[in-house]
Amino acid sequence: MAVLDDLMAQLQRGEREDHLVDTFGRVHNYLRISLTERCNLRCQYCMPEDGVPLQPSSDLLSTAEILRLTTLFAQAGVSKLRLTGGEPLIRPDIVPLAAALHAIPGIDSLGITTNGLVLSKH
Repeated sequence: MAVLDDLMAQLQRGEREDHLVDTFGRVHNYLRISLTERCNLRCQYCMPEDGVPLQPSSDLLSTAEILRLTTLFAQAGVSKLRLTGGEPLIRPDIVPLAAALHAIPGIDSLGITTNGLVLSKH
């Protein structure tokens, strides 16, 4: 994940002063992180009948990478975080991950986009 490592290094060195400002001058304080491509449903708008090719688990962000990336973006001014997927609640470590993300200084809002079918398991 060289691109991620490069971005994190730039943020740590303070080299990306304009990284949260778009071409219209809007400053963004919102980050969405997709935790998985997998889902427990096959909704038509999200998962076509013939399926979609899934990335190997090794290509997805690890828990440590998610925490590190979120910490850096929080230091850069991000205050809102939304976890998405696929279905983020099927990630085995979702509860401790959400707790750790919520504890990051600067993150004021943590949301999860979910179909809610596995909430009772957590």
